[in-house]
Amino acid sequence: GARVRAIGERRHRRDDGVYQSGDLSINVVRREACGAGKTVDLTPKEYELLIYFKNNQNIAASRENILNAVWGYDYFGDLRTVDTHVKKLRAKLGICGKMIETVRGFGYRFEGAKS
Repeated sequence: GARVRAIGERRHRRDDGVYQSGDLSINVVRREACGAGKTVDLTPKEYELLIYFKNNQNIAASRENILNAVWGYDYFGDLRTVDTHVKKLRAKLGICGKMIETVRGFGYRFEGAKS
C-alpha cells in the first residue's frame, strides 16, 4: 500500500544535496552551481539569490520579497539591487539564465526545466 509506495519514492529522490533542472545543477553541500556542465563562480549573494529562486520555483516573486528574503528586512538599499544581481546571475548562468524570467512591473519567476 502507501508504505511500499513511500519507500519506492524515497529511493528515486536524490539525497546527495544536488538539485538538477535541465542543464542547471546546484550542489547545496558544496555551495556551487553548474550551468550547461560548467561550474559557475558566484558571489555569496548571487548564490543565495539562486537558492531563493530554486526554493520558489514557478512562483512570481516581487522585488520586495526577493530583497527581504536574500538581503534581509534591515537592508536599506534600493530595489534595483535585485535587478543588478539578477542580471549578473543570468549572465554567469549562460544558457540556464533564461530560467529566470522577468515578470514585468513586478519581479521575477524561476521556471525549472519542462519535463
